[in-house]
This record gives sequence, structure tokens and C-alpha cells, in this order.
Amino acid sequence: MLIEQIRYFVDAEKREELLEVRREIDRFRTEAGMPPGHILLSDDTPAGGPTVVWQCGYEDEGQMGLADAQLIGNAEYEAARARLASLVQRVELELYTSDDEE
Repeated sequence: MLIEQIRYFVDAEKREELLEVRREIDRFRTEAGMPPGHILLSDDTPAGGPTVVWQCGYEDEGQMGLADAQLIGNAEYEAARARLASLVQRVELELYTSDDEE
């Protein structure tokens, strides 16, 4: 399993607006038949740490690529992504492979 994780670094006063936009993006994903992912909120944001984290699991890179391709060209989705980008100080994207060996 492939895990995509996006960390959003945002000022505290912009956190609620960022959450609204992230939820809107997740709604577009759901409407397109994609998993919405999970929004994670920090209880106490560590110094220099992200305020909001979004993550989603995919079976493989193909499924992850298909998810992105389904929304390209959707004007509302693109506008939401632009609003999200205007709110954050910094964004970090990381990909992980799940250790399924237990």
C-alpha cells in the first residue's frame, strides 16, 4: 500500500479556512469516486511543525496517479487548490510504503 501525506504549515488564524478548503477538495475526490483521505489536526502544534496533515492510502502508484488525473481540468477543484495554496506558509508532500509484514 502507498500512503500519500501532505503536511500544511499555516498560521493559527487561517487553520479553519484551510480546513474548509481541504474538506471541499475531499468532497470533489469523493464525487469522482476516489477515497477522500483523512484530515489530521494537531492538538498542540510543535514549533515548526504542521498544523494540519492530510493523508490517503492507495493500492499502488497507478491508483494514486489515476486519482489525480480524474480531477485535472475540474475548474472548481483547481480553484479550491489555488485557495488552499494561498493560505499556507509551506506544504510538504511525502510518500510512504506500508510495511504489511506483521
